[in-house]
Amino acid sequence: MKQSKAPHSGKKALMQLRLAVGHATVRYALDTRGEQLDIPDGAELSELCDEYALRALAIWLATTCGSHICRSAMSKTDRQENSALLSHMVRTNEYPFANPISKVLEEEIISISQDHLSTRLAPDVQLLGTLFEQIANQSLDISLENGGKVGFDIQAKERRRIVGQFYTPPHVVKYCFDIAFRRNSAGLINRLKTTKSVAPLPDQQFRNESLSSDFFKILDPSCGTGNFLCGFLQFIDSQLQEFAGAESIYTLACNSLYGRELDPRAAALARLGITISTARQIEKICSSSTAKVDDRSICVHLYKYLEQNLKEHIVVSDSILDAAGLPTDNKNVFDLVITNPPYVSFGARNQKVLLDTSAKFLKRRYTEAAEYKVRYHSIFQDIAIRYTATGGSIVLLVPDGFLTGSYYRKLRKLLLSNCRIQSLSELPARIIPEAVVGRWCVAQYVKEKTAGNYSVELTTHIDDHGKTIGSESDLSNGKAYSLPIDELHDRSNDAFRLIFDKHDHKLLQLTDQLPVLNSVLTGYTGIRSLSGRNSITGRQPLSKAWRRGITSGAQVRRFLVAWEGDWINVDPELLFKGGFNEQVIENPKILVRQTGDSLVCAYDESGLYHLNNVHSFSPALSKDPTLDLLSLCALINSTLWKHLYRLRTREVGRALAQVDIETVESMPLQMINAEKTSIITYLTNTIAQLIAHSLQGSTGLPGSTGISHTKDYSQKTDDLILFIDRSIDRLIYDAYELEPEIVERVESVSAKTMAEKRAHALMQSTSPETIPSDSRAARLVEASARLKSVNLEAARNRLPSSKEVQEFVEEISC
Repeated sequence: MKQSKAPHSGKKALMQLRLAVGHATVRYALDTRGEQLDIPDGAELSELCDEYALRALAIWLATTCGSHICRSAMSKTDRQENSALLSHMVRTNEYPFANPISKVLEEEIISISQDHLSTRLAPDVQLLGTLFEQIANQSLDISLENGGKVGFDIQAKERRRIVGQFYTPPHVVKYCFDIAFRRNSAGLINRLKTTKSVAPLPDQQFRNESLSSDFFKILDPSCGTGNFLCGFLQFIDSQLQEFAGAESIYTLACNSLYGRELDPRAAALARLGITISTARQIEKICSSSTAKVDDRSICVHLYKYLEQNLKEHIVVSDSILDAAGLPTDNKNVFDLVITNPPYVSFGARNQKVLLDTSAKFLKRRYTEAAEYKVRYHSIFQDIAIRYTATGGSIVLLVPDGFLTGSYYRKLRKLLLSNCRIQSLSELPARIIPEAVVGRWCVAQYVKEKTAGNYSVELTTHIDDHGKTIGSESDLSNGKAYSLPIDELHDRSNDAFRLIFDKHDHKLLQLTDQLPVLNSVLTGYTGIRSLSGRNSITGRQPLSKAWRRGITSGAQVRRFLVAWEGDWINVDPELLFKGGFNEQVIENPKILVRQTGDSLVCAYDESGLYHLNNVHSFSPALSKDPTLDLLSLCALINSTLWKHLYRLRTREVGRALAQVDIETVESMPLQMINAEKTSIITYLTNTIAQLIAHSLQGSTGLPGSTGISHTKDYSQKTDDLILFIDRSIDRLIYDAYELEPEIVERVESVSAKTMAEKRAHALMQSTSPETIPSDSRAARLVEASARLKSVNLEAARNRLPSSKEVQEFVEEISC
């Protein structure tokens, strides 16, 4: 079946169908019942109208996607002869069509569906899911007023985000099956061959002969309206020609498709979608020369048999409760478990709170998957393992947070101990634009306990700068790489890391041998108020418990902490436990922004307190208090660490990216010799002074140097800042002893637009309240045009050589 012409125009056409069917339904009710009789109230009428819209779409799909019998049954001359498909799935009193409908109104909504859909949409059974999703997210509001006046409106609501219902687009469904069958083709195709070999002829079914139960079985434990189950039949028909015969596909539809779904109407629509998807195969069987009964009779029997099996296989059920009693090593019967689970989380900020009894139950039964906060998409990874047969395949479309998030450590251990991780594919956020989950991952596992090392296939559809490769509707142009499982699993922070370049791979191999930042520094989160940040922050100190503080991550700039005159009340009675320790805060430390897709830090020796939008790193409690924090600040701000951090987190370009303390602590630390450390420290001090000088000259704040910075002077300052910044980068590269090819790779990715971005970062946001004046910075700027070691203007957009850096430092330090 064809994909709909355009997602947005398709949604608009379905919305117009709902409104047109609604008008027809209300008009019919008023005409036949009278204005003051038993007309349902607005809410009930809205629900009825949406049911009739689903019915209209289903009939249209049956007549366009289904068999010639369905189409002839809709013709005006043959309207009384109901087709087998329509009589068994559309014109029944079963969900999703529980309400009876008059013949007159049914004819009208059929006509409406033909008028509204035929010229605007290509028939696709997954439109059922699209319409159901729209109904769930946007309510049809009907108001009945005196005098028979009726008001119609469609209003958005947030129900989908509450229940986590986001249905999978057809091209993503196909992509998931491509992964399942291309990357584990031998095992799954062998099982499909078994199904094909026992496929019964239609007349055998009617004689109730004993049939083999050894069928290939696929389960979607959160099937919704059946996009994956219908997609499986479509994939077999279009991609696996060996199994694409009518009898084979019909056998698969009857015996291989299983689904569980909480919403009864969604489950019924899944059965209907599968039936419509199978209609043309039934037509081929009916018209084949092997059929020994008349066309009509055999179709009726085929639909009855399919309907009977689907009622047993697609059930209204809660997979979380059903699987809770199954052990992880359960020898189950499903060859493929594939799903797009609900995106529901409990316990985080701005999220629902789960009842204590429910939370305890889930954490007890799904210990590894509900380690910290309860996230259904994490629990469904555990569920998939429990339902899959040994040697079977699992394909999941899930948020990618489980790859690196510190709260998923036990889940990753569960996967490693019970599965072979076959492949991981990274997809952009907007493949399902309504869902706010960040990026997506299609994870494929084989359920088997695997000892030793093995290769994992990795694919990304996101480039080095966070942009989508190709278009979001075309997933054929990804970048692929493979990685041994021992390297995919980063033991320094117990995370999975995705790598797509040989030079990045080599860089990580080199840095994996180094000690980590946590060997010299410990990270601490900031202060959190029990009653909101406004209750503990102000512009003036109100008691002895108030301290100068950083209240925004933007006040931490590269190399400079810009205190903007805010104060924080540190009374322990008002704060969550943790968040500050006076011995840490009031001693020299490094402050790091808590948000962003890369690391931004500054050295602070003034004892500034900070909220939890800033992290602090300090040796004060357990590490060497004589450590040179300025050189470590330069390291954290360097282009190399920016690149390494992004490799480990895949955060580049991600909306609402956040810096995790444990990830920073696990970053590789090269111990630098004393001579090079002193040079880096000197340059770090210098760049901080120049940034402060630049800010003062542009603001005219009290305590400024009094210099009115001309455009030419400001450009000289910026050029000098940038060259020192890049000189620090060169010294860091040299300290890590990186090959030129690796340096070139890092520069091409992480320093591509360095000049513009760093200039913007240096001069961003509001100006600080006080920065001490430094006449040395002014002298350096004035002398910069006379430097013999380097032409700063010519060096703006390149990395200086080691020799240039050495000569530059010698010249400015005189």
